[in-house]
Amino acid sequence: MTTLSRRLFLALVSLVVVFAAFPMSAAQSKNWKNALKADLEAAYPPTVLARNRLSITGQRTGPVEKPGIVLVVAKPGILAGGIDYGVGRLSTVRNGTLTRIFQQAEDRQYLLKPGDRVYVMSVDVDDDAIALRLMTAMPIEKVVSGTTISDRYNVTLKFEYDKASLPTAGMPALQEVIAEFLTTEEQAASANTKTIALGQTRAEVESILGKPTTVIDLGSKVILVYPNMKVILADGKVSDVQ
Repeated sequence: MTTLSRRLFLALVSLVVVFAAFPMSAAQSKNWKNALKADLEAAYPPTVLARNRLSITGQRTGPVEKPGIVLVVAKPGILAGGIDYGVGRLSTVRNGTLTRIFQQAEDRQYLLKPGDRVYVMSVDVDDDAIALRLMTAMPIEKVVSGTTISDRYNVTLKFEYDKASLPTAGMPALQEVIAEFLTTEEQAASANTKTIALGQTRAEVESILGKPTTVIDLGSKVILVYPNMKVILADGKVSDVQ
């Protein structure tokens, strides 16, 4: 084989290797996304609603047909749209920061509050993002133009990543980011468990409950008034809780 023929042969082999790699790359890309989607759906099982009542957008809004996980909103700022009126909204999280296109909760929108319970309706995985479509677990009542309406609200919460990092991001790291905005009911209950004990100082009480709405100072006796309790301190220590 001449030198020229050898070079042509090697060039053809290189091209075959390069073109053969493309289908493999595409398959690998699809496989990691499918695998991640399956892991996310196992961690956050979607809820399936019945078809007996459809919104104008065709979304299921009837009773629960197949129960999934119920998550609890942990941070404010997620804006959802009314399902009955075909209003959908998108909120995006990147590097721990939440952003949204629409800033105000208009008539057919609802700004989710910490403590609101939501269903996961679907999970999607893209090259650089995972997205959870959420729906309020219970209808929310709002007054619109003097009339009280009851509607469920939905939003797609999208978590963005660099394309290079998402394929190798492990589930614990992904769930840690999600948990900043959505926790399980067990996690929420644990976080809300606050214990006030006899003998605690005012500083300890305030570190647990926050600043009281009212302070009644009677000298050696101080009453810290909170929305759902009163903490009584005698000589600077908790002596009673009402």
